[in-house]
Amino acid sequence: MIVYWDLILLANIFINFTFLLLIETLHKEQIKYQRLILASFIGGGMVFSYLLWYQLFLIIKICGGILIGLVGFYRNSLAKIIIKISSFYIVNLTFIGILCSFKISNFVILLIGLVFLLVLVLLDANKRYYYFLKEQQYKVIIYFDDIVLKLKGYLDTGNFALSSDNEPIIFINQTFYKPKLLSYTTCYLETVNGKQLVTLYRPNKCLIYHNKRYIEKKVMVSFSNLHSNFECLLNVNLFI
Repeated sequence: MIVYWDLILLANIFINFTFLLLIETLHKEQIKYQRLILASFIGGGMVFSYLLWYQLFLIIKICGGILIGLVGFYRNSLAKIIIKISSFYIVNLTFIGILCSFKISNFVILLIGLVFLLVLVLLDANKRYYYFLKEQQYKVIIYFDDIVLKLKGYLDTGNFALSSDNEPIIFINQTFYKPKLLSYTTCYLETVNGKQLVTLYRPNKCLIYHNKRYIEKKVMVSFSNLHSNFECLLNVNLFI
């Protein structure tokens, strides 16, 4: 029997990358392609352990997903890494079950199926993401003395950040920052990149259009490099 190791390597890399990309997409994460590609190559290279020692190959088959997940999801919190690695194993086991059930052994059919699956999941994820943004969109007006910012605000369900005065912190896209604004204080906030020192600004007034009327809220503001789709990310505590 002839074994084409180059095809096996490429298939493993592509499969790992597809699964990692699916997990990041479903978790609505900002995708770090370089890290996913690195993790995919590491996962693909594990197949060569079969040539060294079969027992090592069996261990890597069981534990290799942990290493792939640690590399691919390195910037996440420990809890989120565990959840994503679990998802990676579930997707792998489901995929293997499908291959065994339908006795798929042709690489071309395998790759076509993976691409089709990837397109379907991405379309569905983006569709749900679009409707979520529409439902969670609010008109926001921020007053800083002679500066008025009229923004589209979105509820960030993961934003529970509070200032040292226990005031909800909202994040505004850095593109709206004005050099004449005077900072109020600084504080450390837990972000996807770990704890970071951020500068906070206190607006004179913050109005949020909710339930068909503008409601005034006391907030602190931080200017951040947000995704281009977002002008302002609101705090969950504003709606409790």
